[in-house]
Order: sequence, then C-alpha cells, then structure tokens
Amino acid sequence: MGQYDKAIADYNRAIELKPRSAKAYLNRGVAYHHKGDFQQEIRDYTSALQIDPQYLAALDNRGMAYTNLRQLDKAIADYSKIIAIDPQRATAFTGRSWALCLSGKFQLALADASKAIELDPRDADAFDTRGYAHACLGQHEKAIADYSKAIDLKPDLISAHIHRAASLTAVRKFDAAILDANRAIEFDAKSAEAYAARGNVYAATGEYDKALADYDKAIALKPDYAEAFFHRAKLHYAHALPDKALADFSKAITLDPHRAEFFLGRGRFYEDREMFKSAIADYTSAIAAEPSASEGYLRRGFVYFSQGKFKRAIADYNVAIQLDPKCGQCYIDRARACASLGLDDEAIRNCSKAIELNPGSWEAFQLRGSCRLEKGEFAAAVSDCSKAIELNPQCSEAFNNRGFARAALGQVKESLEDYKQAVKLDPTFADTYFNMATVYDAIGKVDEAIQAYKLFIRYASPEHGRSIRNARMKIRQLARRRGRK
Repeated sequence: MGQYDKAIADYNRAIELKPRSAKAYLNRGVAYHHKGDFQQEIRDYTSALQIDPQYLAALDNRGMAYTNLRQLDKAIADYSKIIAIDPQRATAFTGRSWALCLSGKFQLALADASKAIELDPRDADAFDTRGYAHACLGQHEKAIADYSKAIDLKPDLISAHIHRAASLTAVRKFDAAILDANRAIEFDAKSAEAYAARGNVYAATGEYDKALADYDKAIALKPDYAEAFFHRAKLHYAHALPDKALADFSKAITLDPHRAEFFLGRGRFYEDREMFKSAIADYTSAIAAEPSASEGYLRRGFVYFSQGKFKRAIADYNVAIQLDPKCGQCYIDRARACASLGLDDEAIRNCSKAIELNPGSWEAFQLRGSCRLEKGEFAAAVSDCSKAIELNPQCSEAFNNRGFARAALGQVKESLEDYKQAVKLDPTFADTYFNMATVYDAIGKVDEAIQAYKLFIRYASPEHGRSIRNARMKIRQLARRRGRK
C-alpha cells in the first residue's frame, strides 16, 4: 500500500471515530490531492467546510483543486470567500490571481498579485503569478523582472524558471531561455513541464528534432499532459505533418476539453484546409471555453467571411471588438466584410480606427485606399495606397489600386509604372493586366494592349468570366484596328 493510500486509510478510521473532524477531512483531501484524485479531494474539502464554513485552509485547498480542474469560477469564488474573511491573507490573493490568469482576466490578475506582494513582499509565488499575467499581456520585460524576483526569493521554484524561459523566448533571448529550462530539469528531472518548456525554446529556434525529443519526453513522463500534445501538434503542423498534427490537437482536447487555445489551434488547422464546418465548431467551442476572449470570435468571423457570410462575420467582429477595443486586426477584418457588402463608408471608418491603433498597418491603408477607390475619391486613394506601399513595398494590390486611381486622375505614365510594378511583384495578378490593357488602349498602344489582355485571359480565374469575354472582344477590335493601319 502506498504512503498516500495508507494515509487515506488512517484518515478513514479517524473520520469514523470523529465524524465532525473538519481537520481529518482536510488531511484526507490533501492525500487525495497527492494521488491526483482532484474530485475526491474537493469532496473532502467540501465536507470540512460543511462542518466549519470558515475553515480557511479548506477553502484555500479547494480553490487550488478547482483551479487544477479548470473550474475557474468556483476557484475564484473560494478565494474571494477567504479574502472576505481575512483580507490580509496574501496566499488567497495569489491563488485568485492565478485562477484569473487562467480565465484570461489578466488585468484583474495583476491587481491581485500586486496586492499579495504588498501583503507579503517575500511571496515568490505571487511574483511568479504576476509575471505570468504580464507575459499574457505581452509585457515580457516586466514578466522577466517578476520571474527573476521570484527566483531570487526561491531559487528552486521550477514554475518561475519555466515561465521565465517562455518570456525569454518571446524576446528572442534563446540561450538564456535554454539555461532556465535546463535549470528546471536539474531541479526535477521528472518534470514534464520543464521538458515541454525547453521544447518550446527549441521549436522557436527551428531545432525540430530537439523540440520533438523534449515533447516526447514530456509526454512519456506525463501521458495526460495535454499542453505537451498541443505544442507537439503545432510543431508537426509547422513541419508539414498534418496527420500527426491533427492527432495531437485532438488528443490535447480530449485530455483537457476546457482549454480555448487547444480548440483555436485545431480550428486554425481546419480553417487552413478550408474545412470550414469543423473550424466553426472548434472556434465555437473556444468561445464557450473562454467567452471573454476575442480571438475565438475573430477567427470564427474570418471563416464566415471566407464562406461569403459577411453579416455573420460582422456580428462576430462586433463582439471581438467589444471584448478587445484595441484589437486592430478586428477592425481591419470588419472593414473587409463591410466593403464586401458595399458599405464603403463603414469600411473606411473601421480602417481609420485600425490606423489610429496601429499607424504602421499597411493592410489598413491598403484597404482604405481600395474603398476610397470604389467611392471615386481618387486623390485620397492615391495617398492611402502610397502609404501602404511605403510600409510594405511588396504589396502588389496597393500598386494596382494606385495605378487605377492615377489613371482616373489622368496620370497615365505614373499609372503604367504602378501596373508594371504590380505584375513584377505578382506576375499572375490578372486584374492588373486588364487595367494596364485599358490604359494602353486609351493612349493608342495597340500591341501593348493586346498583349496585356492576353495575359489577363491567361491568369484570370473562372469568376472573371464576364471580363474574360470583354477582353476577347477587345482583342478582336484592337486587331482590326491594327489591320487598318
């Protein structure tokens, strides 16, 4: 009989002798925790609390158990009860902060972790948790500072080394990240999380074999480690192994069906393969798992857009923006859906908001220029397309649109230069050849016009059917004109 089984048997006898002993239930719950039986652990803590509703240790432990099971609202409720009873209990703020992090409520998590640090400046776990919240908000330098403080206070705090490795990877300090992951492994050679952390660093540096070996090791150590399957899935996908990637995405979801990022990962897999029904199902599950996060709505909106369901796409983008008003990509995607419905003014407003949030967004300038072109605002279109080109000189569509606007303004030479640059960047850009042919035709360059129309026909897709017929008719007309010369 293992030590925890023996302990449980002892506590069973203690409870039989003294059924109103809250401490006996608490201690038996701790034993179940070490066995990994979180459900029975929770039942024991609940029994302890039925005997003593203000038993803070039971509330604390149950909050942790709920967190382990990703029942985060219940965890937050337990920690909040502790804080209401004892507002000076730093560990309750730390525990609630971690549950808030896992709920995606990072600003609230920061506040709780900071309060824990204020109450106990030597609480290494509080610094580790605050660092994680900073990291989730993209504030990696602040995160690294907090993780470093946690490690100073508690050098063998494995989670802080693992988390710091992740933030160091995010700021491309890969050697330091490897050192942290190695240190975590030195502290605990059986830590699946430490191997997965090192695998993430190797994946970021493109060392596929090393990353795969670490993920495999993590899974061997902890076969129910959902996150290791998820990261291995992303590695397989990045290296064009779709069958293995899908198997690992699905295994991660089976092991932990409450993680939004797992559904988002598999949803993106389906989306890239135009398996839109499956993608929508996964994005919907991601939304259910984390309804306060914008990404599920953003991705599902994009799939609806790809299906031509523009109103549904806009509805999802609306929610994404409500949840994250600073999401520039949300405004760009909503602008694209509005433009597809002919709502050019609304599209322009969305692009302008995206530019306000990110003045370096070439995509927003390009799209706004396209909408202004549709409205006949040619000078403004030239300005926007020029800015898009300045930000991204490889954007063939911006050159094409600027060429069209310049042609409308009578700037023939500049228009042709833009069209030539567009097809230089993308030799299969059919629309540019058609536009170029129109300009050549207008200035009497018959041979050049015929050649451009022929190139349009070569690269045009079936959806260009009417334009293809027009191009063939123009070629015949131009050929007759050339014959009369």
